[in-house]
Amino acid sequence: MTFELNYLELYYQLNRCYWNEIVLNSKRECDPLERQLHILAKSLKINSPKNDYKRTHIVDRALVDYHPDIVAMSNFLSRKENYLTDQEIDIEKMSTDYLLLMALRDRLAVKQNYSSYVSMVLKLEGLKFKHLHGCLNKWLDQQIETSKALISKYSLSLDHWYSGLRQINCDCELNHIKLIDKLTSLFPESRDNLTIHRNPSDRTGYAVEVSEGEVWINVQRVDTLFDMSVFFHQMGHGLAHALDQSEGLNRIYTNFYEELTGILVERFMEKLLSEEAQVCLKDIRKLQYTRFGIEALFELELWFSDTSPEDLFRANYQKLLSNLEQMSVHMMNSLHITEPLYMYNYVLADIVAEKIIDDGPDSLEELAAYLTNDVFAGGDDGSWLELLGES
Repeated sequence: MTFELNYLELYYQLNRCYWNEIVLNSKRECDPLERQLHILAKSLKINSPKNDYKRTHIVDRALVDYHPDIVAMSNFLSRKENYLTDQEIDIEKMSTDYLLLMALRDRLAVKQNYSSYVSMVLKLEGLKFKHLHGCLNKWLDQQIETSKALISKYSLSLDHWYSGLRQINCDCELNHIKLIDKLTSLFPESRDNLTIHRNPSDRTGYAVEVSEGEVWINVQRVDTLFDMSVFFHQMGHGLAHALDQSEGLNRIYTNFYEELTGILVERFMEKLLSEEAQVCLKDIRKLQYTRFGIEALFELELWFSDTSPEDLFRANYQKLLSNLEQMSVHMMNSLHITEPLYMYNYVLADIVAEKIIDDGPDSLEELAAYLTNDVFAGGDDGSWLELLGES
């Protein structure tokens, strides 16, 4: 129990530090807390029971992801100014450093008796590469033509993707205050634990648990349907933590369950909107998650491919977009650097969330009660991932 208390205390301190950096643009470095978590995980690796899945997941990930060398390289790569030459990004140097970071993650995973970093992450998440790769490709095959038509319809381009998504409004009138009030009225047990902020930050939306059951949510703006989607995604993270009745390490979610909570509330939110807004929002989500699927495949394949990052990037994105000759690897999502092998969780969570919502009650009140009692209250027990086996 001492392990859980010590780890959770550091974990919450780190979450507060991330909040200060990301939301408040604080210059305070979070490296010392990451280093402490790494030291704690290292000292407890020997004493962790082999059949304790949650401890194994947390300890092994911490031994690699919080390793001082990983943190230092990730921080360096994340700062684009480190690669500026005459105001241009040095793509070759960035690509080289990114591949070195991947190699270091592999070496550290091998030290923990995994064959690679990918095998470590997938094993801890209860996944296998072949099944995941096939699942992503199958899902993308079902989305790609519709998404290409939507890209043409809304005149989207990769370099103006998010500003383009914000233009997709279908002349819908939005009142996010009323929607927030409606949502919280359907999940009344969460009200005392959620604090909503609106600060300019490097992320459009951000949610984090800063102590047991206490959640801070930040969204820069809620002016468009896309902004609304981002906000309710963050509300999903917040509601899950606020309603979670589990204790100890079970409050630290896997990446899959974290994203499942966000997408569940995204889909729940649609039921609060007009039919016209629902259609428009579904277009936005299809475009966004199709891109996430492309990003996930690009990153996953890069770990095992001899193809250059730039060429592999184009090969994957050409499934969705044309005229990519001028695109370079610096367009890569920053999550690949700081939170590797994360993007596929959006796709898997979307598949599972659709099943949960479609199979759940029809009325909003009953669906909210179902999510509260049957999904969020139990926390991350791993059971929802099993629904992918039916895909």
